[in-house]
Amino acid sequence: AGAKVKGKTSDDLAELADKLAQKVLDTLTRRADELVPKPVNRVDRLAAIKAAIGNRPLPKVWLRVTEEHVGQATIDPAAETELAKLMEDAGFTVIDHKDGNRKHADVIVEGEAFSEFAARRNDLISVKARVEIKAVRASTGERIATDRQTEIVVDVAEQVAGKRALQNAAAEIASRLLPKLATDPTN
Repeated sequence: AGAKVKGKTSDDLAELADKLAQKVLDTLTRRADELVPKPVNRVDRLAAIKAAIGNRPLPKVWLRVTEEHVGQATIDPAAETELAKLMEDAGFTVIDHKDGNRKHADVIVEGEAFSEFAARRNDLISVKARVEIKAVRASTGERIATDRQTEIVVDVAEQVAGKRALQNAAAEIASRLLPKLATDPTN
């Protein structure tokens, strides 16, 4: 469903463009639920992850995601933090790569993430981020899953936008990845 306006060739083009813009805005506002997916809140995401896992046994996971914000120092690992938090909240045991040993893990999850400035419009800054993850069985090296996600966030602060974009990308990956990590009791 589009939007249109009618006019004569002698009508003021700017006036017709304004009318068309208003109709497009009205259409977008009215049909927003159909055109743009609603963001998934943390509670709903975690509930969906837990439902997908069911009562299957959960492995011990060694997790490491390196991260950078192009052109600036990275303060803390937003993607890794989000993945670890969702894993812990879903019942996984997470072995920190700084303090724990990989040999105690059933599954190794590693990845890379970056964010970078995309555009500025007045006081708003958009940042684009990408997270890439792979999960392997620690005992065999067999790949369980590979995934990636790109997200864009707009904010007034570049670093905050970058962290939120990385966090959002990691959360999307977690929704798909964590159920794959749960152990099938028949194996």
